[in-house]
Amino acid sequence: MLATPISGHALRRVRMVGLALFAVVVPLGIWEAAFRPAAVEPRPALPSLPLPGDRKVAIVRSEASDRCIGAAEFARHADHWLDLARKGGYPADTIGDAQLVSGLDAYAAVVLPSVVCLSDPARAELERYLRAGGGVVATWALGARDSNGVWRGYDFLQNLTGAIRFELGLNEAPWFVSVRSASPLGAGLPGGTRVQVTSPERLEATALDADAFWSDAGLRPRVPALPADYQAAVVRKQLGEGRLVWLGFHENSAVTGEAERASAILLNGLAWAAGRPLVAVEPWPVPFTRSTMVAVDVSEFPDRARRLALELAQARVPATFFIDPALASDGELLRELEDAGELAIKWQHATEGGRARHAFDRIRMDWVRLALWSRTFIWVRGVRPYGDTLTRSESEFLAEAGVRYFLAAGGVDSVLPSARSVRRAPSGGDEASIIGLGRSSDDDLHLSPLGLQGLDPEWIVKRLTDDSESVGRLGGLYVLSLHTQGLGGPEYLPALRAILARIAASPSWVARGGEIAGWWSSRSRLRLSLASPSPSVLRIDVTNGARRPIENAALAVYPGVMRGTPRARLSPEGSPPQLAADVENGRLRLSLPRLEPGRRVTLEITFVR
Repeated sequence: MLATPISGHALRRVRMVGLALFAVVVPLGIWEAAFRPAAVEPRPALPSLPLPGDRKVAIVRSEASDRCIGAAEFARHADHWLDLARKGGYPADTIGDAQLVSGLDAYAAVVLPSVVCLSDPARAELERYLRAGGGVVATWALGARDSNGVWRGYDFLQNLTGAIRFELGLNEAPWFVSVRSASPLGAGLPGGTRVQVTSPERLEATALDADAFWSDAGLRPRVPALPADYQAAVVRKQLGEGRLVWLGFHENSAVTGEAERASAILLNGLAWAAGRPLVAVEPWPVPFTRSTMVAVDVSEFPDRARRLALELAQARVPATFFIDPALASDGELLRELEDAGELAIKWQHATEGGRARHAFDRIRMDWVRLALWSRTFIWVRGVRPYGDTLTRSESEFLAEAGVRYFLAAGGVDSVLPSARSVRRAPSGGDEASIIGLGRSSDDDLHLSPLGLQGLDPEWIVKRLTDDSESVGRLGGLYVLSLHTQGLGGPEYLPALRAILARIAASPSWVARGGEIAGWWSSRSRLRLSLASPSPSVLRIDVTNGARRPIENAALAVYPGVMRGTPRARLSPEGSPPQLAADVENGRLRLSLPRLEPGRRVTLEITFVR
């Protein structure tokens, strides 16, 4: 496509405006860097909201398992659950092996932490209780031995969970558990994240479905050749009216710094097993359950960048182009790339030199952004750091520069974006957001340890498709990271076209970096409260705490023991909101109306029998 030529007079006017802006922006940047430093801290992820209820839960402290294992710390498993249940608002009792046999119907759920030893009567009572509508949460090798410690195998656990087999985890540390967002255990905080555990006793289940699986640090299945479900770390099963949650690791084994996520998984599991309603904000706008971003690194070969832009436009796949500052003066290139997506910049910030260096780098960044503005009339708000990693100091620099989002790969522990609050001196208030878009998959230059050259195009397409599906399974953001010196080369055109065609045809929300960051920033400021004014009614209050309207947000509602046909009503309007049943995941998806800043709405769901 040929760019429209700009007259000399118009070009002079643009340059004059640019110089005027430079005269204002640069001093402002220096002043902010010197006197209004920014502090950046993670904004708490939106948790799920359970409705704990009045019925007690039972935490089993098994004397037989204690004798069999003989470890001094064995009692800590039950203590951990007891403390967690009470913090979550659940009244709880500890019971022993005798009460497992005498009857469990008084309890909303029974938690069996590492109860390896079970007598035949205890097995029978647990199965009867489950099928009668009770809830069970079990960890590790439930019932693998009898009450005398004699090995019985995993038959009881297989019967309850429906898993094909269980195997001891023999892989070397580190061990990670990755959690699907479209499940009650992944509702809210833990969804789309991984939790590192130190549990030396681990079990892996081969099941037809897994709410969480054993993974590597990049949230991919630990053994790439096997499906994620064949490496299940958490299995959830409905048995008649009863509910079972099994976890293949010790509940108190999360590494330092990840205990909050681990606790969220456990409490979500307890809420689901006890049949308590659970509500959470969905990660993505209606109707999507996953997202895709195409990020193009434009550091060299401008002609290849033009070809990439053309291919993306023809495939109807929007992209975000991260421009090297050295190319910021190529107006024709910038306009062609802008037609195919969004412009952002690559940046390298000096980590040493103090505030003076900070101010100097701010001048450099603003100069580059002004150069882009003078050619495109767009003030760039997205950044990709060199090396795809970002330190705390660098994130603070970006926040001070008014950057809206950054794309990074180092230290990614979630396939969902992260919102960070920006607090500026002297007020210290939560003034703005900066959104981290994490890339958990390899970019095109690192698909193979030997590089990209010589790889079969079909293999490239399969590898990228597998990466996309792995992230999609968790309900996350898949970043297809391309380089002009990588898949932008002419020899890879067939592979590029094939993968873009698959992205265009996928059910994913394919969006630019700015769109994703804008959505995630607004979503992070939604506030929920949950109540049940009667046994058949759920009342959910939603408030938009953002400065901008939010549209197409949705809630995931797990109704628990509430039965009947759900009917939703929105107040103050009184109109019925869109309500869709997700039978596969046992939840309702409730679409919210457009919420203006500060607006609060109440949603009531009545279950009519």
